[in-house]
Amino acid sequence: MVYCFPQWFLEKAVHIAARITFSGLPTIYIEFRRRVPWGGKDNILKFALSGNTLGVKSLLIQGEASLTDVDPNHGRTALHVSLKESLFTSPS
Repeated sequence: MVYCFPQWFLEKAVHIAARITFSGLPTIYIEFRRRVPWGGKDNILKFALSGNTLGVKSLLIQGEASLTDVDPNHGRTALHVSLKESLFTSPS
């Protein structure tokens, strides 16, 4: 389950997962993810949407983006965005 707070309220998305371990113990996982607006020149979501793997790699190396950054409207990561659009191709 992912819930995105309204933009004016909080710039984070909350990712919550609940599961049962093999030993039968319940676990709850909570992670706060950075919401990245679609505007701007260098944006991991825009690069993922257009299939620009070099741009994504550059932002990750420079520390300007994270694989857990999410879009502000639906809480999708760059991987979700790219797979939804099926723009990344596998290496030959």
